[in-house]
Amino acid sequence: MDHEQFSQLNTSISVKEKDFISQQEFMMLINARNKEELSFLLQKTPYPVSVTDLDNLDTVEKVLMQELGKTFKWVWAECPIPEIVDLFILPYLYHNVKVLLKAKASQKNLDHLLIPFGGTSLPALQHLVRTLKSDYFPDYFEEEIQSIWEEYLDYGDSRVIEIGADLAYFKHLRRIAEQLDDPLFDKAVDILTDSYNVLTLMRAKNVNKSDSFIKQLLTEQSHLSYQELTAGPIYQILRTWYSQLLPENYSSVLVSYEKKIANGELSIRELEELVDLLIFYLFDDSKFTCQGPYPVARFLLAKLFEIKNLRLILSAKVNQLPLDLVKERLRPFYDY
Repeated sequence: MDHEQFSQLNTSISVKEKDFISQQEFMMLINARNKEELSFLLQKTPYPVSVTDLDNLDTVEKVLMQELGKTFKWVWAECPIPEIVDLFILPYLYHNVKVLLKAKASQKNLDHLLIPFGGTSLPALQHLVRTLKSDYFPDYFEEEIQSIWEEYLDYGDSRVIEIGADLAYFKHLRRIAEQLDDPLFDKAVDILTDSYNVLTLMRAKNVNKSDSFIKQLLTEQSHLSYQELTAGPIYQILRTWYSQLLPENYSSVLVSYEKKIANGELSIRELEELVDLLIFYLFDDSKFTCQGPYPVARFLLAKLFEIKNLRLILSAKVNQLPLDLVKERLRPFYDY
C-alpha cells in the first residue's frame, strides 16, 4: 500500500477534525441545566437539535445518522482505497440486508428502518433482495444473500436472517482485511471477530442456550473457536485473548477492565466498551503522522464514537439517567 497517496485526504481531515466536539464541550452538554441550554450548545455542533425535538429520540437519531452518512460519503469519495471506509460502513450495509430480508419474509414495508447509506446503492440492494439476482454486486455477496434466503425458507424463522446476515458480515469484513493486507487492519478485524464470538457465547450462556445452538451463532472468521471458548472459564479465555491485544500505546484507562477480566467480573457492556477502546488505541498513534491510511481510520472511528457519546448523553437526558453513569460509558474523545 502506497502511503503517499493518502496525503491529500489526510490534509483535508486535519481541517475537518476541528469540527469534532471537544471533551470540554461534551462536559458542557452533560451538565446542561435544561433543554434550552442543551439545544443552544448543540447549535454550535454538526448536530443541531431544536428544543422541541430533544424529547423525540427518533428525530435525534435522524440528525445523528445524517451527519454520519455525510461523513462516510465524503471520505469514501476521497479515499484512494475506499475499502478502508467499507470496513466502517459494513455494519450499516448488513443492517439494511436484515431489514430488507425481513420485509420480504413478512411481506411488510420496513423502509422506515433502512439507513440511507452503506457504501452501496440502496436501490441496487433492494433489487438484489427482491430478485436474488444482481449485476451490481460481486458474486460472493449475491451468493450470501441467496444463501440466507434459502436458509430462511428451510426454517421459516426470521432469526435465521439475523444469524445469516451477521455471519455474512464477518466473512465480508475478513475479505476486505485480506484485500488490504495490512497488519493494523488485520488486527482490528481480529478484535471484532473474536469479541463477537466471546460476546455471543456470554449472551447465550446467560439465557441457557444449548451448545448446538451456540455453535450456529459463532463466526468461523474468528481465531476463537467454540472448542477454545469452552475449554475453561470464560474469564481465563478473555485474559489470554486480551493479553495478546494490548496496544503499544498502553493507557491507564484499560486498568479497570483488566482487573475485572482477572476477577471474572467483566460484563457484556464493559466488554463492548473494551473492544471500542482496543480498536481506538490501535489507530490513535496516527495522530502524529499525515501519511498512510491510519489517520482515515482514526477519523472515522472518532466520528462513530462522537455519535455514540451524543446518543448516550441525549438519551440519558430524556430518560433522566444519572450523570455519573453517562460519564462512565463515554467513548474516547478526538484529540488533535
